[in-house]
Amino acid sequence: MTRRLEELETLMVDKVKERLRRSSLPPSERDDFSIDANDVPSRAVSQEPFAWVSQPGMIRTYGAGLSFAEAFPLYSTSGAEVMTTAEELDQEFEKMRAWDQMPSRFVNLNAATVNGGERQFPILNDSFDRRKYPEGFRVTSPRPWGRGDVDDFPMPVEWIYVLADGSEGTLGPEGTYVGRGEVSDANPMIARYAYWTDDESTKINLNTASEGIPWETPTIQSAIDKANAAFPPVTNEVQRYPGHPAKTCLSSLFYPNLYVDAQGELALPGEALMDLYEIALQITPVEPLPFEEASSVTFDEDSVYESLTDFHQRHPEKGTGYDGFLTTTSVAPETSVHGRPRTSLWPLHVNVGEAYRSEYDESVSQRTTLSGRSYHVLRERSESAYHDFYTVGDRSNVALFRYLMDQVYRPLPTMGGSLAKKYGATSEGFDYLSGHRDNSLDHVRLPFQMLDFIRSTNLIDRRLEVPFAVKNASTGSGQVMPLSMLSKDLNSGDGVSEHAEKIFSAYAGPKGHGRDLMISEVSLVLYVTAEATLRGI
Repeated sequence: MTRRLEELETLMVDKVKERLRRSSLPPSERDDFSIDANDVPSRAVSQEPFAWVSQPGMIRTYGAGLSFAEAFPLYSTSGAEVMTTAEELDQEFEKMRAWDQMPSRFVNLNAATVNGGERQFPILNDSFDRRKYPEGFRVTSPRPWGRGDVDDFPMPVEWIYVLADGSEGTLGPEGTYVGRGEVSDANPMIARYAYWTDDESTKINLNTASEGIPWETPTIQSAIDKANAAFPPVTNEVQRYPGHPAKTCLSSLFYPNLYVDAQGELALPGEALMDLYEIALQITPVEPLPFEEASSVTFDEDSVYESLTDFHQRHPEKGTGYDGFLTTTSVAPETSVHGRPRTSLWPLHVNVGEAYRSEYDESVSQRTTLSGRSYHVLRERSESAYHDFYTVGDRSNVALFRYLMDQVYRPLPTMGGSLAKKYGATSEGFDYLSGHRDNSLDHVRLPFQMLDFIRSTNLIDRRLEVPFAVKNASTGSGQVMPLSMLSKDLNSGDGVSEHAEKIFSAYAGPKGHGRDLMISEVSLVLYVTAEATLRGI
């Protein structure tokens, strides 16, 4: 039954993903698609763009004006596979209110067991001290569908019954079998199962989270900025890297409302910090923290948590009541609001090999290439205003720019308008060669500047033999020439002749920012050279 359950969960999730993918396609690429669990064609997918949100056990979609469109239950139910009205949702929830009176029809997946006189919940513990609720989590009163001390936070779902011939169904309100096949002496019920599916990417991943220590680039004259300037993160001190997954704080769950940078009652004790670093992978628990005297930190050798069971075996003191907030895998698609792959913020050199790309670069390249199409910016010549746009990587950056412009002109789900309309565009699509007035508006400049900004990051990677921008005779002191969209022919233009014509003239077309020499500090120093005392004062 475990295998059958996994197959059914995979089937449902795949169908929902396919539904979301197809609805994001342009009308010319769409076709009718059924998400019926039995693969029976039922109806066509809506042609309107929509937004979707996930919640525990369900995915919801919203149309124009944030109006409810559809709901996809990700748990075992006799209800519709797709609910299209608020009434259907109300009926779905209403039938569960008497779940505890129909044990043959419903099962509580979060039923507590008693071990040594202590209640233990398999998914979600509702007996938290109210001062120790996980951050962002509360239980409202009265508790939904509860049964006193036994089921403080129930998660009722319906049983799926399996007949001897493989047919499946549920029980109706009267307790009779409803579904495929008929129950008989020759075809009895032989098994039953129930399931619930969550969006794992919304949980704390034990394999990447730790306890983040605040650090940011110093910008003003303050005690905090002075400390940040004096002690920047060292190599492998990932819990201080801005934006790193290790900045996700385990204390939000295990030590809520206590903070490593706070004072007094809100301060996270040092022993609690060490406890969290014992849980976290790779982070070496060394005091004092942050590692002020170290030039680098060595990762510890903890193996990854294969599952929550593995985590509990290593840390039995943490109990199981937190499982609803934890995961060991949180792989999720990086899609834009239009359901399209996001563009990577990490640039890559067009040449491969250890001299031009690090192991991290190659990992990014692999993860941002889908079906032979790259969603990352390539670069090669920091001193050129046109090469890295028109020529590099078989014009892959031109294709990436067009890809972004396609989304600029798409109506935003739930909002109706597009970014192009916001900036005053009147055309229905982007055609730079046409010379349309829209091409001079900001909705064309912004995606181009985005690409050039990405190209101008991680300029001097000391791990590489050939960094992108270095100080030498041809490139100066590590500057990066900003890209310019010189040629209007994005199909075959290379910008060479246009650059020769416009290099000494004002250029008003789309242009990036590049990276130039800048003033790093300005100081105004006042000296007292004399003092005078006025008479009578």
